[in-house]
Amino acid sequence: MYISIDLGGTSTRVASSKDLISLHKLERFPTNKELVVEKKLLNNAIAKVIEGETVDFVCVGVPGMVDRYARTFEKIVNYPELTGKSYEVLFDITIPNSKIVIENDAALAGLAESRRGVAAKSRVVAYLTLSTGFGGVRIQDKQISRIQGNFEPGHMIIVEDGREDSVCGQKGCAHSYLSGVAFKEIYGMEPFDCKDPKVWNEYGEKMATVITNVVAMWDPGVIVLGGSIATRFEMFEPAMHDALYTQSLFDMPKILKSEMGDVNGVWGGFDLISQIQNS
Repeated sequence: MYISIDLGGTSTRVASSKDLISLHKLERFPTNKELVVEKKLLNNAIAKVIEGETVDFVCVGVPGMVDRYARTFEKIVNYPELTGKSYEVLFDITIPNSKIVIENDAALAGLAESRRGVAAKSRVVAYLTLSTGFGGVRIQDKQISRIQGNFEPGHMIIVEDGREDSVCGQKGCAHSYLSGVAFKEIYGMEPFDCKDPKVWNEYGEKMATVITNVVAMWDPGVIVLGGSIATRFEMFEPAMHDALYTQSLFDMPKILKSEMGDVNGVWGGFDLISQIQNS
């Protein structure tokens, strides 16, 4: 049995598969900010989805950075106490570290989008997740890059000496304006409750800045926007496109909304396990 886990900032999803092609069982629960509680919920969900079978491999998507060579957590914003610890500390089940892979959650979602989503025909895919946090990844030839390590486009500076992010502490980064956390802090409401065109115009203009930088750095054939805020794509898309086309240096690729929903991360986990086993 294979396990794929998406340890999101708001929701945690735990899925099992017997063949890495079809989903066997899926459990969801609200992510708990206390690591001890989250670990208990996580292992209870694992027990439900494996139904007593042996676990052959586990993939976990986390909102942060990992050290792929030391096989330890490097910087997980939600759970700083994981820093420097080995992967297996998350699990009550007995499974060797070598059978666990931890990856950035946006990277796994982007991998799934490049293999089975609306961007599957493109060689280079930029995936940006607009959710509780703001992240992203560059996928080339349906592979997560192993050269540049951890991609963190959410922490590029888009406003010099801008507002300080309550999560990472940087000033003026994309996360400090475009994440779900920042949206609520700036506008005093959740994105789903906002119907003000002025707010969404501001959001779209800042998204255009991020996308211009992504095109300059990554040269993608397509950009896919995922995450809960991306479901409001129609609200910020007009202002975003108006701002994008004020520049003439870059030819803009297609910018698409994900159609995979909130399960692209767990599908990406199964895809990564498959790639590792076949390499």
